[in-house]
Amino acid sequence: MVRVRLEGLPDEVHRTANAMRAAGCVLERSREHPNRGESRHVRVYLECYIPEGLEVSRHD
Repeated sequence: MVRVRLEGLPDEVHRTANAMRAAGCVLERSREHPNRGESRHVRVYLECYIPEGLEVSRHD
């Protein structure tokens, strides 16, 4: 399991989290957390399952 933090404008964060959930890897999703100060950005935390043997390319 891996924990992922999405950060951005609310619509962007929701669309990305929904796309990841539709892909079937999201186990749990947090509520939306506003960023500090006057920022319009929000954060959402996802717990994701990455299946063993899944081919993932590595970009360093």
